[in-house]
Amino acid sequence: MSSSVTDVFHNNEKTPTELDVLSTKYLEDELSDKITEVDLFLENCSSLYNLILDALHDLSSKALSCQHLDEMANSVAAAGRLLVAKRPETETTVALRINTINSAMEQLRLRRCTSDSDTCSSRSQPSSELRGWIHSQEKRLLELEQRLKEGVGLTKLLSDQQVCNFALQSRFHAPAQEVS
Repeated sequence: MSSSVTDVFHNNEKTPTELDVLSTKYLEDELSDKITEVDLFLENCSSLYNLILDALHDLSSKALSCQHLDEMANSVAAAGRLLVAKRPETETTVALRINTINSAMEQLRLRRCTSDSDTCSSRSQPSSELRGWIHSQEKRLLELEQRLKEGVGLTKLLSDQQVCNFALQSRFHAPAQEVS
């Protein structure tokens, strides 16, 4: 009797049935799909995080707006919720990645707001506003000098000079009237 049990056991090991092959293949495919889903999510998180860091370090270019990065973060968060619904064991990884992205986005918002308010406050100061105006007038005067050298009609040059003088007078008289 023990010999027949051993024969049956050996027969099952030697020749896998079609069901065994199909179920193994199904499990491999299923596992591969799940790994791919997780890997894809992690890759998307890494890419978005790198974009946010690039935006943090290069505030002057503002290539990607905060709004666009917010939309991308929302999209990644939605994909994370779907992944957790399908694979609950990924919840910690997804939460960690989403929190990291949210933290980086908050830093970006704070830096952009700070740099925007610095720009606004510097422009609201009268001295910097006056400096900007003086630079623009100097630029216009240089253009007028260049045109004079090129032989532009004196009438046109005189009218441009009168416009500049008028702008200069109105600029300096307007603040004096506001003060009194």
